[in-house]
Amino acid sequence: MKSTNPDDLERLAAITPSGAMKRQIEDAIFENLLATDPEAALKRAKATDAPLVAAVQLAKIGASLLTSDPEKAFGIGADILAACPEKLAPEKRIDIGSNNMSWGAEPNTATKFMESLLIKDPSRTLEMTTAGSDTVSATFRDLSRKWAERDLPAYTDWVNHQSDPGIRNAAASQIVSQLSSQGHFQEAAEWAMSGQKPDPGNLYNLAIQWSRSNREDASAWVESVNVSEDVKSNLRSFLKHNE
Repeated sequence: MKSTNPDDLERLAAITPSGAMKRQIEDAIFENLLATDPEAALKRAKATDAPLVAAVQLAKIGASLLTSDPEKAFGIGADILAACPEKLAPEKRIDIGSNNMSWGAEPNTATKFMESLLIKDPSRTLEMTTAGSDTVSATFRDLSRKWAERDLPAYTDWVNHQSDPGIRNAAASQIVSQLSSQGHFQEAAEWAMSGQKPDPGNLYNLAIQWSRSNREDASAWVESVNVSEDVKSNLRSFLKHNE
């Protein structure tokens, strides 16, 4: 379909009802533009009404510029986040066994492109995900986890420079998770309690991880940690229900 005359594809798209076939035709139109007129492809992607489709199309353009024009690639990354401020891939239900279901998202062109930006300049990429937003997005959580997994010292240094409590707590959760997975529970506990208002979610996750390694130490920490009685009671319940 990519070799079909572009004008014919446009006419075909105009008369094709919504569905898989129309999406294939529109994809072919975009791929033709990307190969022959990248600026027109960029204009078309920005005009696309469907945010997730726009994100994927923009990512294809951005990926082609990563080496030749990284500044423009980062600009396109900002366009992607503007189109999809919360998440870059649709979620779907996943069967995890024992009649349990979970929700997850498969990596797509947009998520992979943002990961490429993260590798090139991690701090700039994370800051792009929080620009102009009062909430912490799923994209921020995903990219911060990947940076923490790849280079925990550099990521920790970045977190230490964050002044927004919401961003810092969300970012610190990745440090707590990484330190816990490495068995550094005391250090993880310090991070879980850091910040102006510690996130109870970080405390609960740490308590569970710690109890799996050493229940006595985890219980002793729960009794000593300086939190409200409600949070402490919930921590005790978490430990009891995960025996």
